[in-house]
Amino acid sequence: MKRVAATTIALLVAAGIAHAQTKPSSEINIAVLMPNAGDPYFQSKAYGYVEEAKAQGVKLKMYNAGGYDHLPDQIRQVEDLTVAKVDGIIFTPTDTVATIPTIEAAIDAGIKVVNDDVLIRDSKKIPVRVSENSFEVGQQEGEMIVDALGGKGNVVMLKGPSGVDLMMRREAGAKSVFAKYPSIKIIAEDYHQSNIIAANRLMEDFIQAHPNQIDAVYTLGTQTAIGAVTALQAAGIPAGRVKVMTIDWEPAIEKMVNEGWVYGAVVCEPVKVARIAVQSVVKLVKGEPVPAMIYSGTQKVTKANVGTFDRAGIYTPEGWNPTSLYE
Repeated sequence: MKRVAATTIALLVAAGIAHAQTKPSSEINIAVLMPNAGDPYFQSKAYGYVEEAKAQGVKLKMYNAGGYDHLPDQIRQVEDLTVAKVDGIIFTPTDTVATIPTIEAAIDAGIKVVNDDVLIRDSKKIPVRVSENSFEVGQQEGEMIVDALGGKGNVVMLKGPSGVDLMMRREAGAKSVFAKYPSIKIIAEDYHQSNIIAANRLMEDFIQAHPNQIDAVYTLGTQTAIGAVTALQAAGIPAGRVKVMTIDWEPAIEKMVNEGWVYGAVVCEPVKVARIAVQSVVKLVKGEPVPAMIYSGTQKVTKANVGTFDRAGIYTPEGWNPTSLYE
């Protein structure tokens, strides 16, 4: 009896996998949920999602929460997609804690989920996570700041939205580097919304509170760096006097690097990450094995190598606009 039961179970499992694999790619419906599609980083990711969906032959729709502070909107999107019974969801959360019950409900309903970029670490139900190694990215930015200052100077930190795993791990990585250098001092730090205006206002506050004392600026990403630079410009501080460092890349940052306003960047690979996320969720839907954690790579870019670094995984074609693609 035990042998028969085991054989029966094996056949049922095999049949289930075969059934999952027989669904044509053209009938697979994938949804991508982003927290802030207006950020150039997520615009690059949108290109990766769209292009890889074409390559895989699957249907894809993208949803924008409208900002990290728009948690209710994103929860409603997940709930609607769960009712609609999409095959897969690629999910970048607005909040890594408050979204857990909703995304786990989608998983319980049979939807295949890939957690993309901003990782939900406190859920055991999420089968696949795709991201940069945010702690290492933060370490790399910290190392660039230390190198630029020769191991001595005052740093301010514009850390991005509070409570977001990716931001906190980047911050922790940078601080782990600063802790090794007693002459590196963090003289001001705060969280803020991930946009140019919020970063500009915070940097203005830092400049007023610490006149002529800031030697370097840690920023969480390109929009924050642009906000910090515009505050420095408005204060009459010359390019290069303060070493502004950032993460990720876009044309405005390239211009600022060439002009000396931004010292350098740790460049992640948003297009590549998005492609991997689509590949992973399609494999899950088809019943194919996928690693539980997939990390992407990074590059350190300064004026010295700005013309030669590999841009294949980060850039969208000139003029490509994803605005009309969001639901």
